[in-house]
Amino acid sequence: MTLLFRLVVLVGVLALYYRVGKGALFGAAQRLAPRLSASRGLDSSEVAGVLELAAAAASHLLLVVTLLLLTGLPPSHLAYGLGNPGVLVLGVLLGAGLVGLSSLVCRVVIEAASLAGRVPVSAPGAILRPRARVETAERVTSWLGRSRGGWIRHHLRTLQVVPLPAAVALTGVQVSCEEIVFRAIALEWLRPYGAVVAIGCSFALFTIMQVFFMSGWRAALFPVVGALVMGLAHSILFWNYPVVAPLVISHVTFFFFAVL
Repeated sequence: MTLLFRLVVLVGVLALYYRVGKGALFGAAQRLAPRLSASRGLDSSEVAGVLELAAAAASHLLLVVTLLLLTGLPPSHLAYGLGNPGVLVLGVLLGAGLVGLSSLVCRVVIEAASLAGRVPVSAPGAILRPRARVETAERVTSWLGRSRGGWIRHHLRTLQVVPLPAAVALTGVQVSCEEIVFRAIALEWLRPYGAVVAIGCSFALFTIMQVFFMSGWRAALFPVVGALVMGLAHSILFWNYPVVAPLVISHVTFFFFAVL
């Protein structure tokens, strides 16, 4: 199989799932939620969030199985490292460190955008002064609030409705499957074509996926920056040490620290 064929398969399957498949699932959840909420006395948006996350977790598992069948990769390599507690601890530490780095990068981007918003467009080179109507949406807390829309909302709403262990399990399944898809499958399938191709394609696909179902670039800032930082670090690590278990733990740790 050629590189072009493998790229077409990966891009086609991932685009079909993340853009079309998840859109259909989320739409079905939105339509079903009012019926269930009326019978249980719950808010329909909360019920929709739970249904969306449950559908996402189940469909991610199906995506992993589908990609394993299409690529012919052995599923046995997904379990490497699970029996080593030390490796798993390193995964937690890696995830926590990447959260800190991502937060720093986000803060730099927000400060740069905020500063740019205070420069009078009609007076290049003039002394910086605040605009008359500088909105507080430029603050970090406001950006954080915007980032909790889009696909992130169903994780937050699930925490409000279902017991904590069930909510953590649903989120953990979805996040773990993402790591398997983009590192243990996509990167591994492209490994014969060298580090630049394998790491670059895995990293790019993982980052692009974050912008789907986000309301705008401000809402997508935190997910995209997180994907850039974590995706690059995880891809390089997996290229050199093809063990996915600690990266799954790192991804789950990153997600819970950064989002929840």
